[in-house]
Amino acid sequence: MKLDRSKAYILKLLLILFLVIAINGASDEKYALNGSIGKYAKGDGIGIYLMQSNNNNIAENSVIGNRVGIYLVMSNDSTIEENIVSNNREYGLFLEDSNGNIIARNRIYRNVYSGISIWDSQDNLIAYNNATSNSDGISIWDSDSNNLSP
Repeated sequence: MKLDRSKAYILKLLLILFLVIAINGASDEKYALNGSIGKYAKGDGIGIYLMQSNNNNIAENSVIGNRVGIYLVMSNDSTIEENIVSNNREYGLFLEDSNGNIIARNRIYRNVYSGISIWDSQDNLIAYNNATSNSDGISIWDSDSNNLSP
């Protein structure tokens, strides 16, 4: 299912009003969060949050100054690419119990903890990211069969 205009408008309102995007709840719909929705996600919580939501595309967003920049929980087979994720108070990009995702060509910098953190997640591809000036560039915990490329 493509993101129609009404869903795009609702996502823009969420971002503008709450300064965060959250997709929650056993979804296999394909949401596309592309290109500076509401200019950028900035707030006190999580910039972009997916829980039990599969087959999404998060691309070309700026996620700056949150507690966690992009956070996927039990969300599979999504693509996170060409985002700027910086100056978050904890993690830049965090995957928890999320499998088969592609994380590629992101600029992830100046986050307090790891730029990219993978917990209890399998079969993810992490490729061509620039994760600098974080306490750790990439950290992987209790996870198997992830593929890291340059």
